[in-house]
Amino acid sequence: MLIQTLSLMLAVQSAPPVAFTTSDKAGFQLFVAQADSVLRELGSAHDPVWSPDGSSLAYLRCKGPRSDEHTLMVWTPGKGEPRAVYETSSELAPVWSSDSKTLLVAFVVKTAPEDDDFGIFKATLVDVASGKSADLGEICIDEDTTPVAVPNSPNFLVNLGSWEDEETPHLWLVDSAGKKLKDLGEGYMAEPSPNGKYAAVLDGSKVISIDLATGARQKLAHCCDCESSWPNWMPDSSGVLVYDGAEEVVVLVSPTGTVLKKLPKGYDSADLDPTGRIAVLGGNSKACVYDLSGGRLLAEVGDYCYSIGWADDGKRYFYASVTEDESEDYETKLRAFDLVKGLTAFPDKPMDIDSDGLPEISSNGKWLIFPGKDKTSIYECATGKWRDLASKSYFEVAFCPK
Repeated sequence: MLIQTLSLMLAVQSAPPVAFTTSDKAGFQLFVAQADSVLRELGSAHDPVWSPDGSSLAYLRCKGPRSDEHTLMVWTPGKGEPRAVYETSSELAPVWSSDSKTLLVAFVVKTAPEDDDFGIFKATLVDVASGKSADLGEICIDEDTTPVAVPNSPNFLVNLGSWEDEETPHLWLVDSAGKKLKDLGEGYMAEPSPNGKYAAVLDGSKVISIDLATGARQKLAHCCDCESSWPNWMPDSSGVLVYDGAEEVVVLVSPTGTVLKKLPKGYDSADLDPTGRIAVLGGNSKACVYDLSGGRLLAEVGDYCYSIGWADDGKRYFYASVTEDESEDYETKLRAFDLVKGLTAFPDKPMDIDSDGLPEISSNGKWLIFPGKDKTSIYECATGKWRDLASKSYFEVAFCPK
């Protein structure tokens, strides 16, 4: 398929490649904006995912407007046209292995009764270079059991089995050839450590750590709900931040279960900066900036509602605030909290979350892509400049990680 060059231009020269889809009555359209200032169309496609090394983009090309059949495509910018890798009826975004050599795709076999977000899928592992595939069998997928790649290895963590079984489908460690390496027992919401040695998972009312080499399990905290108990690993894998429902406090705990630090009460979530030294603690429409290394409160953030993420190497934190005006209507704004002086000021930006969704930050924290009612814009954190990227609002977005 030829790559069509459109007249839409990207004014920011140094922005990382970003893939995004738009959606209308005609279906999905996939675009990639590159540093050459040209917005390229990759046709009717969706679920773009960049490889961890940033070299290639995987996506699902539609075979027709209403077809469930797709072609798994891989495009390496600067090395020719996109190429077909595997024919599939996948309903899951491709999952890259951390070595950027394998893709996991899955298609639905059966949905759970009265629950369209939970079902049995059949998964396949595809070698990107050769197109050779290996059947992984049935896996259980919902919003909490999506397959994940293990850092620093070619392996994946997947929940093998069916929701029709009497027991919860077990979490398995599998390799890129589909070999089942280790049964890790019950667990979901798997979050592997950055060094790839552990996985923090939810198991009933507990958050546990699993040693991926031995399968040893260690309780980290008592959980009260999935959202607030989502594990947040330190960059060096020395510990994980998680909300302990029994203590009603966010704790920093080692992979072996030692409580390293208890954070201030009144918060049930933590968002780490890239260094792992600072965390934004959130809960009950309030937030604070907390120095983990020094053990002290740095500042309080008012009108906090949603976390957007860190930018500028941890110098700035974006969040959404919700306030009530004089007419008792609620107004949502994108705001920035600066941890250092001298940054280009970011004025509050009104948002309509219901219709537009939340903005996304690039992996290097230097760019923010923003959906509007009739356009997609990109913001450069260093200069404070906004540039229109496309004349439609994006539906999905994927920043290149490199």
